[in-house]
Amino acid sequence: MDLTSDGLHRLKEPKDELITSQARDYRLTACWAEALHRQCTDVDGLLWMSRQRDRDHALLLFGDRLEGVLSGSRMGGPLTRNPTLRDAIAAAALRAGIDAD
Repeated sequence: MDLTSDGLHRLKEPKDELITSQARDYRLTACWAEALHRQCTDVDGLLWMSRQRDRDHALLLFGDRLEGVLSGSRMGGPLTRNPTLRDAIAAAALRAGIDAD
């Protein structure tokens, strides 16, 4: 489900209610995610613009809707075979302060 500006306009919800809210409000945003999961049974996840890096999308996938599509196993193979992708992920992690060794 699109929770970028267009999607939020369709829901008639201001951006600061769901996307740019503070950490203390995460419990309320989790309630939104639960309600959307419950009411929109054809939706596999939620997409929005990252609050911390507003040039990038953030994605939440509903695991129960993707059964058989995602295995939950480590994805080391593709990263091992694709050094360009691995380096891009490592660089993004470094910018975010995440140790991605």
